[in-house]
Amino acid sequence: MAQVMTQAKFDSLKPKAKPYRVAVGHNVWVNITPTNFKTFIYRKMKHRKKMVITLGSSQGMELHDALTTGSLYNKLLANGEHLPTAIKRSAYQTMTWREAAEKYLSQRNDISAGRVKKMRKVVITDMTDEFNDRPIASVDKTHIKEAILPFWDMPTAKERLSNIAAVWYFGVSEIDADVPVSTKMEEIKRTLPKKAKRAVKHLGQLSFADLQQWLANLDGNNQLKKRDKVAAEIILLTNKRPSEITLGEWDEIDFENATWTIPAARLKSSDKDHVMPLSSRVIE
Repeated sequence: MAQVMTQAKFDSLKPKAKPYRVAVGHNVWVNITPTNFKTFIYRKMKHRKKMVITLGSSQGMELHDALTTGSLYNKLLANGEHLPTAIKRSAYQTMTWREAAEKYLSQRNDISAGRVKKMRKVVITDMTDEFNDRPIASVDKTHIKEAILPFWDMPTAKERLSNIAAVWYFGVSEIDADVPVSTKMEEIKRTLPKKAKRAVKHLGQLSFADLQQWLANLDGNNQLKKRDKVAAEIILLTNKRPSEITLGEWDEIDFENATWTIPAARLKSSDKDHVMPLSSRVIE
């Protein structure tokens, strides 16, 4: 076992014509370049394979910190831990909600930039500073419930809760894959107040002739933007709610097969994506 190098001995290390490496502790080394740039590394043979992990430069890490980190890594390996996994888990234990949310969003390459922007508003911007600065490992059901309650009466509350759950699962699963986030989310939903039923006022029906006249008036209304006219006609042709139309994304439309896939999060009473065929008029 290598002897622990003293601070005085470390400070006396000088650069040479070529880079070289010196042991400063048990499995802890320092690489020194000809320009006197010093980098601490953890270096160990494991199952006949060399494991090298960079700890940091001497500009941002003291010798004592490098030795302490090396000692921790030695203990983890002695306990049979897979070191890269243990290091990753340790990093997530100190990661805040904001950091976990940003990391989660940066990996969502499967959705459009517009949707990522909307999700960032939900999972970061609309959260309090106290919530965003909380370590992801300490977030529990009470915190999630407190975060969603102010928005629970909004039409998009279900989608909001789904986005928050996704970040929560992403963060805590990196710490402990066995944490039953889905079960906890169901428990949260059961404790949320039931939404009060709003009074429904049914409107009268239009005859076919009246509908034709309404469409003609819509087309001739110069005060409306073209997009609003198109949206109104699509509502009639698809029988979809205005929110489903206005919140739609281009990547949900399959023009080749004339279908529209609406995510379950935006549907009122379904847990599955809804694929609906589109008429030629809608495609136009």
